[in-house]
Amino acid sequence: MKSVLILFLLLSIFACNKNIKKLTDNTVTNPKNIILLIGDGMGLGQITAGMIVNNNYTALEEFDVVGIHKSYAYDNLITDSAAAATAFACGVKTYNGAIGVNS
Repeated sequence: MKSVLILFLLLSIFACNKNIKKLTDNTVTNPKNIILLIGDGMGLGQITAGMIVNNNYTALEEFDVVGIHKSYAYDNLITDSAAAATAFACGVKTYNGAIGVNS
């Protein structure tokens, strides 16, 4: 039983390591440009709906790096575009209808 557990652990480790890039690879260069695609009002529900409509596929799966940013207004769980953009750009929460002002 112990040997089966050790074998399972070793196989799990080797299976996980095949997609990890070597950290010693010095050929990585800094990107020339970074493009942010911000879907205003888009959440996990909209992404899931797009996957369902398109046979469980979205173009997001083709990107090397994908991130999700969740923000809400200072005084409300439902935010508008101005408060979300302020939180994203400035790092502070604000009330709905305000741009670049902290609470």
